[in-house]
Amino acid sequence: MRIAGIFILSLSIMLGLGAGAPALAEGNSSNGRKIFKECRNCHSARADKYGTFGPNLYRVIGREAGTAAEHNYSPALKNAGFVWTVERLDRWLAGPEKYLPGAQMEFFLDSAEARADVIAYLIAAGKR
Repeated sequence: MRIAGIFILSLSIMLGLGAGAPALAEGNSSNGRKIFKECRNCHSARADKYGTFGPNLYRVIGREAGTAAEHNYSPALKNAGFVWTVERLDRWLAGPEKYLPGAQMEFFLDSAEARADVIAYLIAAGKR
């Protein structure tokens, strides 16, 4: 009886660890840098440079959404009430308007690999 209880507990823990959002693919920051060239039409990922139309994405992971001082955000982002994580950024890049209705960004990346690469680039750029 005791062994069965331990087995059930172990199985529950293992299944619980796998629950939730699927793990994101590890990105290639070099490829992400190339893809980010399209994003540079609106954004920057450097500490000393603002984006043209969009906010600066330098150290975006860990930042509260809609708070970069230099950008005039949509009400949707100003009132989003969350902090950017890798998972949130991945969902955002897959379709900003789907993820947060009222968002003003129209660009999106269909490819999960491309999103992972861009996110890896943004993380690497934030360490400089």
